[in-house]
Amino acid sequence: MPNLKTIPGVFALVLAIFGVAGPAAAQTNSTSSPTTYTATLLAGLGGSIDENDSGYDNSSFQLGFSVVTQRAVRVGVRAGRIGSFDRLANTAESDLEYLTIAGEYLFGEPGFVSGFFAGLGAYRLEGTRVIGGTLIQPVFGDPVSTTTVGLTGGFTGEFDITRQLVIAVELALHGTTQGEAQVFVNGLVGVGFKF
Repeated sequence: MPNLKTIPGVFALVLAIFGVAGPAAAQTNSTSSPTTYTATLLAGLGGSIDENDSGYDNSSFQLGFSVVTQRAVRVGVRAGRIGSFDRLANTAESDLEYLTIAGEYLFGEPGFVSGFFAGLGAYRLEGTRVIGGTLIQPVFGDPVSTTTVGLTGGFTGEFDITRQLVIAVELALHGTTQGEAQVFVNGLVGVGFKF
């Protein structure tokens, strides 16, 4: 299992690679947009597909950063959370946090870009173990935290407001390798800034 204490260092390394690769890609490849980087702030709802009691009305937010690497292709890093699960398998008050890196393949039209992404992620599920009781009055045990790796994929779209400001939408699927709930989905909308 990955140690999430090392993730800030990995994230800094990825950003450093973006800092070198992005300008080089912008100079050698033409894209439909004159911008190289995109930063996004998104919010929405999510849930677990394989755990019926979790619902899909759990809050979700995400920060993203991507860089153009060649025509119609970007590499993106996403850090987010699907949280406030009242009940998720044998835990309560659970949150799923993630950090992913994915390739993004885009199709452009004037004023609108859509595409799909796929990649790898590190996931941490934290909550309080339910050791008995009923659904209405559960008996809680110790806090639990599970860290694992997984896959991510989904669809993305951007609607131009100005040359640099966009409305961004995303539908993402997350699959982890441990736990009773292993498949999560979140739908997000927010703003993006291109530079």
